[in-house]
Amino acid sequence: MTNHYTPTVLDNFKTYITQLVMDCDPLAERWRLYDEMSGSLISCGDLAKSNVISLPLSIKYSLGTKCQLVIVDTNEEYNASILSGITGVAVDSNVKFL
Repeated sequence: MTNHYTPTVLDNFKTYITQLVMDCDPLAERWRLYDEMSGSLISCGDLAKSNVISLPLSIKYSLGTKCQLVIVDTNEEYNASILSGITGVAVDSNVKFL
């Protein structure tokens, strides 16, 4: 799934986006990120190559709107986990993203 975000001008003509970086359980295999208020899916993926998720998101996710992260074990060896109340960090969109 592709993330669609628009950099936002906040001050001094700098454009900002939200940087969200999360280190997930190494045993997790898939993840889904939801908007906590609307329940809409923001992004999803698998953790086959790395257990670190690094996403550029809309600026609203660092200004109060929160996310929920669901991590899932495809083999059903472990229960799914949900992390709620996640916010990102506002970063200058002109700076190289991780």
